[in-house]
Amino acid sequence: MPRNDSIPAELAQIINTHRALFGGFQMMADAGTQDGNTAGDTSTGDDQDQSQGPRTFTQEELNKLIADRVGRERAKYADYGDMKRKAAELDQIEEAQKTEAQKQAERNAEADRKSAEADRKLAIADVAGKLSVPAAILSGPTANTPEAIEAFAQAVLAFAGERKKQGNYVPNEGRNKAPIQGGEGAQTLSFINRALGKE
Repeated sequence: MPRNDSIPAELAQIINTHRALFGGFQMMADAGTQDGNTAGDTSTGDDQDQSQGPRTFTQEELNKLIADRVGRERAKYADYGDMKRKAAELDQIEEAQKTEAQKQAERNAEADRKSAEADRKLAIADVAGKLSVPAAILSGPTANTPEAIEAFAQAVLAFAGERKKQGNYVPNEGRNKAPIQGGEGAQTLSFINRALGKE
């Protein structure tokens, strides 16, 4: 049977499927003649089918076969709407779980950040106590803005200036309460006391 290019692709696919299913049987799309016989003259007896070769179908038989086939296919996918709804619900559940996993990851990251910050503050306090350096200087600028960096630099300069003023200070340096006994040291002490008018 010559292929008619004007039939819809879906119908052509169904016809090709039926050709594959029914093998050598011929299908007639209209009530025309084939091999000199009219569609009404073909008999459906088993003996004649075997002797004549391939069987031909009328349009009504073809319509019935196609309708049966389409009905079976529709029955296969009868629960398609239900499956589609369930798939959508599954997608929503997976999205909710993904969101929950993301929330957990964010909570873990926040806990790690807080732990690292606490460890850093503890280390700064320890070093500040050992070296007598203010913790504010050891912790560095509070932000990466020009104002915060300038404030940090001012704090460092103030600390350095304070240290310079103190110098190497030793409490009670030069105030020896014990009297110097004899020798050159005693003579020097006596001279100083006379000069100051303490003797």
